[in-house]
This record gives sequence, C-alpha cells and structure tokens, in this order.
Amino acid sequence: VWDEPLKNVIRAGDRIVSVNGRPAEEYEQCDLLTKGLGRGNGLHISVETAAGDIVEVTLVEETE
Repeated sequence: VWDEPLKNVIRAGDRIVSVNGRPAEEYEQCDLLTKGLGRGNGLHISVETAAGDIVEVTLVEETE
C-alpha cells in the first residue's frame, strides 16, 4: 500500500468505510491524498477488510 507498516493493515480489496468520522462516500478518494484532509492530526479512516473486520487507522503525513 503506502508503506511497510500499513502493508499488513490495509490490503487491496479492503473498503474505506469512514474518513474522520464521516461516511467515505462524502469524499472523492483522490481528495483524501491530494487535498490533505488529514493534515495536522492525521487522517483517521475505518477500513472494512475482506474478512469483514473493521480496522481503525490513522495516517500521518511524514515530514523530512
């Protein structure tokens, strides 16, 4: 996916259910990355795995 730690959390085919507590359908998927909706405190997403489990993930933009 994005980096090694997330590789075991989010996999191809998993579905983003919510973003920052709001239904994912309210967002364009590309906007999540390009418009920086998670800057500051990170982007909090809920992901439904292929097994049906819900996983909570916080994505934080790394700075150099």
